[in-house]
Amino acid sequence: MKKISLLVCLSLILMVTFMGQGTVLADDGTYVGVGSGNGGEVEVEVEISEGDIVSIEVLDHNETPGIADAAFEEVPANIKEAQSTDVDVASGATVTSEAIIEAVENAIGSETYVGVAEGRNGDIEVEVEISEGDIVNIEVLDHSETAGIADIAFDHVPAEIKNAQSTDVDVASGATVTSEAIIEAVEAALDKAN
Repeated sequence: MKKISLLVCLSLILMVTFMGQGTVLADDGTYVGVGSGNGGEVEVEVEISEGDIVSIEVLDHNETPGIADAAFEEVPANIKEAQSTDVDVASGATVTSEAIIEAVENAIGSETYVGVAEGRNGDIEVEVEISEGDIVNIEVLDHSETAGIADIAFDHVPAEIKNAQSTDVDVASGATVTSEAIIEAVEAALDKAN
């Protein structure tokens, strides 16, 4: 019986010790995450410095003004103070609060990598966001491709890569060189992740 009591005490001590550790944070940097609110997606930007959450900014939302305000004021501040997403929701704004928490968790659980490849008219630079091993977003940051002709590649190829979770996708008809450059740039970004 004494052994069981000792094990229970040790377990409690370990739980109390590690509960204060909070959320496992990403490397230093700025991360963007999205959560599902009442009015749609809630997008936040989380800045990590020296292993700590130093700022959380709500970038975009369609939540109801007045009702969701408490969540936007309280939840980011509480997460920052606790250095964890294990915080209380704002009274009267539960869904918005949970969306902010989800967005922060998605932000610090994701990593962003940039890749560059030569297109028809110069470099194409893409940003690939990875969360839990999945490609969750591909954004073309910069290019000099011909407007109108290359648009189909910019619309088609990143979406296909994301859906397939692979760069083994078809090129866009009429924009082969641009499509291949997007694929190469994504592969370059993914190489940095590995």
